[in-house]
Amino acid sequence: MSAFTPGPWHAVIDGFYPFCPLVRVDTPEVSTVVCQCYPAYAPNVRLDAAANARLIAAAPDLYAALQEILTSYESWMHSEYDSQQDH
Repeated sequence: MSAFTPGPWHAVIDGFYPFCPLVRVDTPEVSTVVCQCYPAYAPNVRLDAAANARLIAAAPDLYAALQEILTSYESWMHSEYDSQQDH
C-alpha cells in the first residue's frame, strides 16, 4: 500500500472556485491541494461537487476510524479463539 498525505484535509468551497471545490491539506509539514472536484453537467452540480469535496476531505478520518474498528475486531477474534481453545 502506498503512503498517503496525512490529514486533516479540508473542503474549500468559496466564490473563487464556485463550481469546482478544492480539497486542501494545511499542516506544518504540507500545504497543498489534494484534489479538485469537477462537477458533472447535471442539475445541482454545485451541491454535488461540494458534497464530493466534503466526503473526500473526510478520507483521513474515515481511514483512522476503520483502523480502530479493525484493531478492535482482531482483538475480539483473538479473545474468542483463545476462549474456545480453553474448552
